[in-house]
Parts: sequence; structure tokens; C-alpha cells
Amino acid sequence: MLLTICFVIFASALFAQQNHIAISKSLVGFWRYSGTWVPNGSTLIFPTNNYKVINSDGSYYTFSVTDAITQVVVWGKVEMTSDSTYTEFITKNGQNPGADNVRCFQVYKIVDNGNVMLSKYQNNNRWSNEKWIRVPSVR
Repeated sequence: MLLTICFVIFASALFAQQNHIAISKSLVGFWRYSGTWVPNGSTLIFPTNNYKVINSDGSYYTFSVTDAITQVVVWGKVEMTSDSTYTEFITKNGQNPGADNVRCFQVYKIVDNGNVMLSKYQNNNRWSNEKWIRVPSVR
């Protein structure tokens, strides 16, 4: 619980310094993983406690929150390659050390007035689809 409180304080300080994250309509932002989507438009929605923060300087990290622990899972850099593609350069993957120092090519689309990101990436010659919902700022 103390770790969760410390994380909330850290995240609040981060947003205070970079208030553009909270109001961004681009890829930069604070996202919650909410399910997978299929090309026909349907979504398999399942609530998660997995989050991704993409900063304007290109750094990013993902973290997971449970009752017992808040854990940074992956971190690295993001490089925009077009208005619909980016590459994640994974510096460290805490759950899968075999994925350290790996490039992950992503195709994405921002929809719903900038509040939903649909992305897909190739993993073991299969495309995986993810749906991320922007975490709203408190005003």
C-alpha cells in the first residue's frame, strides 16, 4: 500500500511538471490497457490494471497495479516513424528478460476525439491487437 501511495505522489509530480500529457490528443499520454480489438471493429473488453505512459521526450514505461504491488514492467524509448506508426525500443522488460533491448514496430490509430488508441504489433509472426483508453485528467 505504501508503494502505491508513493507511486501516486510520483505520478502527480510528473503531471505537474508536464501538464501537456494530461491534455494531449496525440500518442503522448497516460493510457490504460482495456482489451483487444479485431479488424471488424468489435472489441473484447476486459478491465486491467496495466498502464502505459508515453512522454513527450520519447521515453515510455508500462506498469501494473495490484492490491499487493505496483510494478514497472517495461521501459524504453518511442520513435515516431509516421502519423500511424511508431517503434518501441524496449530497454528493459521486467517480466520477460528475453525481450530486453528489442525493437517492437507498432501500427496505431487514435480515435474517439483522442481518447482511444488502437494499436497492433507483430509478435512471433502473429499480429496482436490492443485497445488503450486515455486516463482522463482531473480538473
